Amino acid sequence: MAEKKKNGLRRRFKPKMGTIIVTLALLIFVGTLFGTNAMKIHQLNAQKADIQSKLDEAEKKSKQLDEDIKQIGTKNYIELIARKYLGLYYPDEKIVVPVEGKDNNGQNNNEQLAEQPTPTTDESSQDHANSDEQQSEENE
Repeated sequence: MAEKKKNGLRRRFKPKMGTIIVTLALLIFVGTLFGTNAMKIHQLNAQKADIQSKLDEAEKKSKQLDEDIKQIGTKNYIELIARKYLGLYYPDEKIVVPVEGKDNNGQNNNEQLAEQPTPTTDESSQDHANSDEQQSEENE
């Protein structure tokens, strides 16, 4: 009788083929859900990092613009704009313009400098385009 009980216990715990298939299908389904969600989380974290870097860059630019706003109207700012965009300079100032060309050996030499004469009050009334033409002729 002891043998019959052992055989009976073994038959009760023996899983059926349908149960195994259902369990495997359930595990695959749950694994797929977790996998897709993990991929979405990874993509969203990458997107968050990208947006954060853009935000940091925008904040940096905003601070620079705030500083520029504070500088507008100061003498240094007006002088910078006059020099950079209008080509103006002080009457007693010498302007040094780099000249590109070939030296005596036939090699390109970018280190030669030519001094531009300081304009007098009569010359300062000349058109800015005229001075551009003179500079282009000197470069040739």
